[in-house]
Order: sequence, then C-alpha cells, then structure tokens
Amino acid sequence: MNNRKIFNVIILCVIIFIFLQIHFIYLLCFSKIQRVYSSQEENISAHKFSESEKNIRPDFVETILKKQEKHTNFYFAGPDSPQQIALTFDDGPSYKYTPVILDILEEYDVKATFFMLGKQIKKYPDLAARAAQKGHLIGNHTYSHERMKNLSSQEILDKEIEPTGKLIKKYTGQKTNLIRPPYGDIKEIQINFLSEKGYYIINWSLDLRDWDSCYNKPKIMLDRTAKYIHSGAILLLHDGGGDRSLTVEVLPDLIEFLRENNYVFVTVNELIEEINR
Repeated sequence: MNNRKIFNVIILCVIIFIFLQIHFIYLLCFSKIQRVYSSQEENISAHKFSESEKNIRPDFVETILKKQEKHTNFYFAGPDSPQQIALTFDDGPSYKYTPVILDILEEYDVKATFFMLGKQIKKYPDLAARAAQKGHLIGNHTYSHERMKNLSSQEILDKEIEPTGKLIKKYTGQKTNLIRPPYGDIKEIQINFLSEKGYYIINWSLDLRDWDSCYNKPKIMLDRTAKYIHSGAILLLHDGGGDRSLTVEVLPDLIEFLRENNYVFVTVNELIEEINR
C-alpha cells in the first residue's frame, strides 16, 4: 500500500512539473509578443505617409494583380490612381453588428459595399433595405456561404447566386452583378462561366483579418492597414458570421487614419469603372 502511495505521489509530481513547464513556455512566448507590439506603440492614427510612401503597392499586391490580369471580370483591387479605396463587409446582414456599422459609416459619411448572404437577407430584410437606403452598394456573397469549389458552375448559379440576387433586388431595389466567393475561393472554370453570365468576381487586396482571433485586436488591424494599404485597395471586413465587436471598435479609428492619409472611400463599382460599362 505504501508503494502505491509513493507511486501516486511521483505521478502527481510529474504532472505538476509538466504543467509548470507548459505554463512557463506560454508566458515566455506571450511576453515576446507583447514586447514586439509595445515596441511599435506609436499612435497609428497620428502617422502620416510621406509623399514617397503614397501609392506604392506592396509586393504581394503586384502578385495578386497578375492573377487579375488573366480575366476581364475578376478583381482584387482597383487602379492605383487616384487615391481611392473601397471598404467591404461580408457575411451580413446581422441584427447585432450591421446596424452599428451602418451608424458609424453614416457618422463619417462613408459609403461601403456589403456582400450579403441570401440566408441572412431572408432573416433580416429590413437591414438589407436600410443599407441600400443609406447609399451603400449591395453585392452577392452567395446564399449559404458554401465553398464554390464544392459545387458545379450551374449549381452555384441556380442554388447560390440567383436566389440571393432575387432577394437583393426584392429588398434593396438593387440589381447586382457583383459576386464575392466565400473565402475568396473559386475555380478558373467558374470564373469563366460567371463571366459569360455577366457577373464580376470581387475579392480583396487587404484582409484586416477581423475574423481571426489571433490578429483581430484593433491595434493589430490598424498596424496591418498602415503596412499594406495602397491606392485602389479593396479592404475586407465582416459585419456578420461571428463576433464582430472588434470590427465595430476599430472602424472609427480605421476611417480616421485613412482619411488623415488622404484616402477617399468609394464603393466597388465606383472604384472599378469597368463594372459600370
């Protein structure tokens, strides 16, 4: 019996030792992360780009624009002059966050583009209508948020795009030909198919990662914007699909920062003139 007790004590000690080691490693990593961000503690909204910094596209933007050049209906960004950008919001409307985001946009006199889900419009048609009434552009984000790569081109049209387009038209009065694939994920053959049907695919050049709990703290999102913003940028944010309280929190500072650096907010169809032809 004594041997059994000794064995149990040893096992308990080993477990405690392992736990303390894991806890120590966690604290060590966390403190490094904190030092990285504290070393960048300048007030991001006070930062002004120099003339040499303005209109310089990050290297990764040039890479994705090469994909854009292959198609006449597929866009990650607009032209790099004039200094215009488009705010876009995905996965709404949501009863909790869309009204607050609409209020902030109205306060700052910013027009945005909302890529809405058909299933959400069906639940909250009044919010879809309100977004349109406030002058925002409504785009099609499919009905169910199913990955397009899991569907045939015809299934995408019949089950995802056309039902959502009808709801957008019914409740907002807008007839949209703008599609944002869920996750930005779409096959080449599907791009070509939708082009033949008169649709434009709109992805993004700057993802603020407000959907990612590792990166969606306001300070991190503002730092990311300062590092990667460029003329013609299409910015990805969300007003639905999860907890968007940090999106709401960062939005005023984001708008003020971009305005201080002379960026002009437009809707996607204003940014990309080809869509209107």
